[in-house]
Amino acid sequence: MGARELLCELADAGFLIEAAGDKLLIRPAALMTDDMRAALREAKPELLEMLSAPRPYRLSSSEAERCHSPHWSDPEIATFVGRVTLLMRRGMSATDADDLAERLTLRDREGHDRLTRALQRHQAFDGGA
Repeated sequence: MGARELLCELADAGFLIEAAGDKLLIRPAALMTDDMRAALREAKPELLEMLSAPRPYRLSSSEAERCHSPHWSDPEIATFVGRVTLLMRRGMSATDADDLAERLTLRDREGHDRLTRALQRHQAFDGGA
């Protein structure tokens, strides 16, 4: 099994894996089996490389604040989880999938606001004619 497949399998099982220098952080570590540990040891160099790569989808601090400040609704949570799962199945790392799903959540929220403002401007224009 390759490193990407291993990450997907562990993410589907509820594990979060991150790189911290030359170490892998796995949560919840107490639930790891001996087979999982062996697979991680074997794939460690590739996993560290994948998990240490630049994160192009990561939100800036102001974007993260806008994304996380309101409470997420149940439909937003379901959409977020579905997106993360789909992205990981398509080969994206767990970290990048999470980052991109957050970015898409923010886009969805702000897209609705932009649409609402555009409709209000259009209605104001029509009402003035």
